[in-house]
Amino acid sequence: SGPPSDGEEVSIDEMEELAQSVKMKLMEHGLNVTMQGITIGPVISKLELKPAKRVKVDQIIALEKDISLLLKTANIRFEALIPGRDCIGLELVNPNPKTLYFQKFITRTSGKEKKDFKVLLGANPLGDPFMTSVSRLPHLQVAGATGSGKSVFLNSLISSLILNYYTREVRMILI
Repeated sequence: SGPPSDGEEVSIDEMEELAQSVKMKLMEHGLNVTMQGITIGPVISKLELKPAKRVKVDQIIALEKDISLLLKTANIRFEALIPGRDCIGLELVNPNPKTLYFQKFITRTSGKEKKDFKVLLGANPLGDPFMTSVSRLPHLQVAGATGSGKSVFLNSLISSLILNYYTREVRMILI
């Protein structure tokens, strides 16, 4: 038997409906945008908005509280510019976040990849594994507020090292 099931995932239809509501709210304020795309992740979903020619990004971001009220959530965030795109992103926390299980992400490295000394750091907003080479992070400081996941991160880092490397290959100092 697999991991327990989470709540219902957000459907594309629900996200399109939210996108239309946001677009109408912006139009009420004289700000024309076109929806360029919708990305649904396990925890966060993103609406991509392309402002019309004379619409400034700051004008849209200034309506954050109005949009928050419209969507009935305080958990929204604007990404002022999506890298490589001419859009801004509106990130929303999904009503039923999906749990991401460590077992799904951990993989054993082999051969040439082993020299990269990769470790699992977590998941990107789409839920895909995010790995990096420890050689790029020889000194790593982990900080954050209470309950933000520092211990979970360290557990996944250490587990990733244990599962992928022999003890003679790893030296680590935790302070």
